[in-house]
Amino acid sequence: MIVEIHKSSPSMSGTLQYNESKVLGGVASVICEHGIGSTGLTEIYRVFEERERMSLREAHHLSFQMSVNPGPDDTIGEDRIPEFVAELMVGLGYGDQPWVVFRHEDTGRIHYHVVSTRVDADGRKIRDFYEKRACDRIVLSLEGKYGFVKGGAPKAVEATEADFSVFRPGEGDVVGMIRACVRHSLSYRFTTGKQFAEVLRCHGVIVQEGLNKKDLKAHLSFRGLGQDGRPCTTSVSGAKMGFDVMEAIRSRMEQSVGADVSREKSALRNDLSEALGKCGDLPSLVRELKGRGIDITIYRDREGTPCGATLIDHRNACVFKGSEVSRTLGTALLNLAAGEKAADEEAETMVTEAKETTSFNSGVSEALAMMLDVAMTAGSGRKGKSLEDPDLKKKKKRKR
Repeated sequence: MIVEIHKSSPSMSGTLQYNESKVLGGVASVICEHGIGSTGLTEIYRVFEERERMSLREAHHLSFQMSVNPGPDDTIGEDRIPEFVAELMVGLGYGDQPWVVFRHEDTGRIHYHVVSTRVDADGRKIRDFYEKRACDRIVLSLEGKYGFVKGGAPKAVEATEADFSVFRPGEGDVVGMIRACVRHSLSYRFTTGKQFAEVLRCHGVIVQEGLNKKDLKAHLSFRGLGQDGRPCTTSVSGAKMGFDVMEAIRSRMEQSVGADVSREKSALRNDLSEALGKCGDLPSLVRELKGRGIDITIYRDREGTPCGATLIDHRNACVFKGSEVSRTLGTALLNLAAGEKAADEEAETMVTEAKETTSFNSGVSEALAMMLDVAMTAGSGRKGKSLEDPDLKKKKKRKR
């Protein structure tokens, strides 16, 4: 048995997104929870986000994630994992905290991730001094009771989990994580370069287009996003992906155009219809659909009027325009978005606005539009740099 407490972060979003991506990818599931009341992703997000907002002070180690890896010779069955985790969490001081156990089967061996928060019900941070030492002592004391032998570091699990399909700032090789996100995004069904860019953004990576200074040929570059949704890495050239990304995008679009997605479209139509019937505003609709594994992007014109929508179904790895799913439902979605006030901060944080996905009607050449319809950063120029890019500002200052 290997039990390891992983590196913490000042926000729950990265930890939850990692496990959510595995669930949506069909290689993970929720087997139990404590203090949440539901094993649905929507409720799990709500409880942890609410607890995070209660924090009385800024905490650098707010999230808690622990992996439980039974060995091949251990006799503990999955039916006893919840009991074992509960006893361990009590011993570590998390007995009254909300926590959830995800079952992962993406490494060739079944293992579990326990997710919780270090903010208690009063908004105070739980003491985590020498937490790993305490964990080792508790696990060792429970060997006989649960039928396992405490072991060393899980090398196979570490090697596999380094290949994240969602970008996680500060954890692992940046180029390797971006490459994994690009490859996973290419497995989706999309028919435009803009749709591919939206899928990639959902994975925590933005893509920019530019011109190679040597041969003046179009090229792509990528940047990872931080917890605040802003770029947190330098640009990584498409040449470092190990394959021709533009050719892969073009090939995938050609395959997707003739694909039969009637079943996937019908399922998405039903989900959207049910969600619109339940939700009276855009933020609640976004949360409802996110719990079903669906992301929305709303596009607005310069006056702020909604003019289009994209729906990304992560369960079936498909991307559709709102009107493709249903003209009636697509119109209802835009009408709901039109009813939101422009100053609604919650909607702005959860839905990509035209200020971020600007200029897909900006005269980009048809050849480039096939491969990447729009750069994903506001005001992005031909060299893939935003005029508001802090790195660019620094360079300008140096020149002066």
